[in-house]
Amino acid sequence: MNDTSSRSHFVFTLVVNTFNKTTNQKTMAKISFVDLAGSERINKSNTNIKQLQEAIKINKSLTALKDVIRALS
Repeated sequence: MNDTSSRSHFVFTLVVNTFNKTTNQKTMAKISFVDLAGSERINKSNTNIKQLQEAIKINKSLTALKDVIRALS
C-alpha cells in the first residue's frame, strides 16, 4: 500500500525427537512460530483501484495461509 512497506511472512517449525534409553520410548514434539504480515484495512486507506485489488488479494492470501496453518496443527 506504500513504497516503504514490506510484506513478508515468517514460519519456523522446530521438531525435537527424543529417545529414553531406560524405557526405549521415542517421543516427538513440534512447535511452530508464525508471524504473518498484516492485513490491509481497505476502508481506512485512500487507495486507487489497483491498490484496492492488491489489498483484496493480500487479505485473501492471508486467509488461505491461516487455513493451511490450522489444518497442519
